[in-house]
Amino acid sequence: MFCSTTAENEFNRLADHLDASLSADTVFKPKGSFADANVHTRPCTKLQSPQKRGEGADLEKPGTLELGFILDQSKSMSSLVNQALLAFNTLVDEQRNLKCAAGQTTFSLMLFNDITELLYDAVSIAEIPPLTRELYKPSGNTALNDAIGQMIRAIGKRAKRQTRVLIAILTDGAENASRKFSKADILQMITYRRTTYDWQFIFIGPPEALDYALSIGIPKSNVMSFSADAAGITTIMARLSKSMKAYQLGDRRYALKLRN
Repeated sequence: MFCSTTAENEFNRLADHLDASLSADTVFKPKGSFADANVHTRPCTKLQSPQKRGEGADLEKPGTLELGFILDQSKSMSSLVNQALLAFNTLVDEQRNLKCAAGQTTFSLMLFNDITELLYDAVSIAEIPPLTRELYKPSGNTALNDAIGQMIRAIGKRAKRQTRVLIAILTDGAENASRKFSKADILQMITYRRTTYDWQFIFIGPPEALDYALSIGIPKSNVMSFSADAAGITTIMARLSKSMKAYQLGDRRYALKLRN
């Protein structure tokens, strides 16, 4: 089980300063108070700041873990609603069934189309309710940069120097609607969080979006394409669930689960 406590240090203050400087008019405020009127949140369970893990890239060291999921709900996802909901809810069930997740793993969910919606923010994995049609309503375009930027900002505001973080991004299209974050912003934010804090990122999208994933600093080993149909999203969500479980268990090769 991952468990340790330690004080927040200067690195985290530097991280907050860097992230805030990337987009001065987009400042994350917990519990649904955003500077951007187009960014909405729903009430969620706020937890204490995550605890730290070991130094460097050693995933086997203890520490509270944050899982983040950025899920496309643009209009093109309309034909996949039933499969996407079933696959997502199965993924969450499988994550919370891990013994190591009890009291240690928190989960955040960002939905996005023209706007971003932080539906769950650092909720204990044990308390995540099922995602339903009332909550997931595909429409509009694809503000992918804004969704990634807001998720990094949200987790970064509370994460300690050694909090273990994995953010998964799933989209069936390409960026076409962001107004707050540019691709250059996202590249800088991801690169900084990966190299300084060892945050991990997974990108799943159609073949035409894979160059975008590489251009924002996600390593090729963590980028995977999928077929945007019922079978495709079911298969890739199952693989993503295996990958997330492996990460929770401290497996350095967690990304290999995306491919089998």
